[in-house]
Amino acid sequence: MSVLRLGRWGVASLMVGLAACGSDEGGAVNASAGSAGSSAQGGGKSAGAANLGEDAGSAGESDADAGSAGEQEAEGGSAGTQSSVGGSAGTSGTNGGSAGTSGSAGTSGGTAGSTGTSGSGGAGGSAGGSGGVFRQWLAFTNSTGTFVYDPAKFPLDSGVVSLNSDAARSLLWSPDGRWLLYWVGSELYCRDMSAAVPGSPLLLISGLSQYLSPHVTPLTWSADSKTVGVASVPVASSTDPQTVFQVLDPTRAAPPISTLSNSVQTVAWAPTGERVLFAPLLFSNSTAHVRSVTAGVPGADVTLNGATFAWSADGKSVANVVVGSGPTVTGLILTDVSQATPSPVTIPTNPTVAAPSVARIAFSPDGSALLFSGAQLREGAYDLFRVPLKPTVGAPVLVSTGLTGTVSVSSFAWSPDGKWATYTVYGVASGTSPNWAVDMSGASPGTPFQPGAIPGSSSSWLVSAPQKFLASYNSDYLLVDLSNPSATPTTIFSGSVSAAAMNPLSSILAFGVTSHLYLRDLEHLENPATDFPISAASPSSLRWSPNGQFLSFVLSGQLRLARADGMTLSTALTLSSISSSAPSPSWQPQ
Repeated sequence: MSVLRLGRWGVASLMVGLAACGSDEGGAVNASAGSAGSSAQGGGKSAGAANLGEDAGSAGESDADAGSAGEQEAEGGSAGTQSSVGGSAGTSGTNGGSAGTSGSAGTSGGTAGSTGTSGSGGAGGSAGGSGGVFRQWLAFTNSTGTFVYDPAKFPLDSGVVSLNSDAARSLLWSPDGRWLLYWVGSELYCRDMSAAVPGSPLLLISGLSQYLSPHVTPLTWSADSKTVGVASVPVASSTDPQTVFQVLDPTRAAPPISTLSNSVQTVAWAPTGERVLFAPLLFSNSTAHVRSVTAGVPGADVTLNGATFAWSADGKSVANVVVGSGPTVTGLILTDVSQATPSPVTIPTNPTVAAPSVARIAFSPDGSALLFSGAQLREGAYDLFRVPLKPTVGAPVLVSTGLTGTVSVSSFAWSPDGKWATYTVYGVASGTSPNWAVDMSGASPGTPFQPGAIPGSSSSWLVSAPQKFLASYNSDYLLVDLSNPSATPTTIFSGSVSAAAMNPLSSILAFGVTSHLYLRDLEHLENPATDFPISAASPSSLRWSPNGQFLSFVLSGQLRLARADGMTLSTALTLSSISSSAPSPSWQPQ
């Protein structure tokens, strides 16, 4: 399970499936769930979205608004004052060069100012700032082409740079934010976007003879940002097309392409590192493969047998479920795939029913424990269990205490800090809340309680108050505080919200309704929402920049950008005046 700056969490119902398509929501790979969307950047909406309105969705797209902390600065600038290009005043920048007291403008991250001494080069070299903190380009498309905008030029539109005269079919940033991948026609391009000026386009594939896969996320990045995976099918339409999975090095023009499989239904890169898990479509157990891919070059193959798979947060271990024959006996296995010769470890489940099962699994954010649901204590009914993994693998402990009859756990998730688990159940009477939460911070799980609502995505949680989250329930948008179970959730807004997005570095929520765009500080509810009247339309595709300083949105098909200063938004700049249904705007990650 990957961990972003905003705190992506393991959602057991968010699984990429072996037997069907469609997005399930998160860090595991499940035979009975959907297959679309990679664990890092496919399938859902922006990680900065609060899973409300039309932009609802779990963390997914390449424009995930879950950037790292720090002020916006150019490559090589230090965390502190905002700098457009070059060295900044103050202390040394992240991976860039150290600077003098008054850094001068320039594209080199290590260049010092007039009163300082020469800064040392960044890890990737000073030219272009590739070793320093990257810029925060905003990529977008319309019917006239593919573009990026440099917010350092705001509020001027002179920061718009054309990448291609044709509209790209997809925009996909590498996890580290350095590279931008995009399709134009049948050609796949990649650009180095770490400098003040976009790098030259690298043509990776020309005249694609196959079609992008409709069942598996067609383009994916490895977590180390050094390899791109391409999933394609030989024919445009088929009742059961076979998906080919290939890998390549995106930093080279016309790179060699290696085929890992001619038939896959699951592709899931590890949350960190260079490993990828892929598996074909089978109806019971599946043979999954885990391979290290270094800059497009595949390594040794590790084979795992099972029906459900999940990555650990460190990208070194895979948990998987193995289904036996005859009476349904399910084993839960943990494999350290980083070992030269992996040795699977059986995780105890201690069933007391004749036909036990394990349905879903999810690692805790720190990898120290595992949640799984399954029939272990009640025949045919699912409960939720926690298994400690560190320092040693222990026995499972029941989390969802109190469930009786046929009431079963249907989905569950960890909070970003791993201190809470939320889950939903089915089989309850009409009008009864299906939502539950449990304090997981102690040696044993706490007593389950009903919070009124549960979060819809990882970005729904407040970074400034990790026990609080935003949720939608019966057309109301509620702020829930798990640390106060008896408190009634606070209603933030009632009615139709067109889109919403939580600032990645603060508790400020942006949300839109017809003719209005609102900002609300969820940590200071004594203050009302700030209203920014707009034209008679509903804003959509709200996206915060990773540093939380800019808010982009689409209004009547036109892309707008405003600068945020706390609860104040500047006048919006129209970046694209052409109405377009092209891919959503995409912020460069940091």
